[in-house]
Amino acid sequence: MSLFEYYLESRGAATSYERLVDLQIYDRVKSSLTPYLARYVLALEAAHKNGWLGRLELANALDAYRSYG
Repeated sequence: MSLFEYYLESRGAATSYERLVDLQIYDRVKSSLTPYLARYVLALEAAHKNGWLGRLELANALDAYRSYG
């Protein structure tokens, strides 16, 4: 198993095209965050059952964080 396949399996995106696209968008948005927003997202991921939020939940969480700040 390749490293990429292992990554997809660990994120639950190995069998669904929609989940794969969601994960790619999620990772791209996350990689462009400022350090304080990245720490906020890491805290949310640690509390999430899947280990990642998904792109819509990420967008909602970032929007809520920015609106309070």
